[in-house]
Amino acid sequence: MNKEKALDEQRINEWTFVNLNIWRQTYIVLMWVVAIGMSYYLLTSEETLDNRNFFIGLAVYEGIRSLWVTWAIVKRNASHLGFLAFLSLLPNFNIISFIIILVIRNTTKKE
Repeated sequence: MNKEKALDEQRINEWTFVNLNIWRQTYIVLMWVVAIGMSYYLLTSEETLDNRNFFIGLAVYEGIRSLWVTWAIVKRNASHLGFLAFLSLLPNFNIISFIIILVIRNTTKKE
């Protein structure tokens, strides 16, 4: 009985996607939908045939970045979230993602 209770408490205290609040889950899902959609378009579009290697690299970069953001949000790693916010702003000039990741970082620091 005590082992079961200890396992239940461990599951509750474990940081997973399921125990994130709804807006962080929504951000992760939307980020992946956009990343997959953008990668699909870049890899299948006739307009990108001339610079195929560049767009393959861009799709790989976006996939790795999405994995890193997902990991940092789920594991509540505030230092990684700060760096990822900086990466969203500097090379990508994505101000919306920068602001959202900073808000997530601030929420993470409070937990």
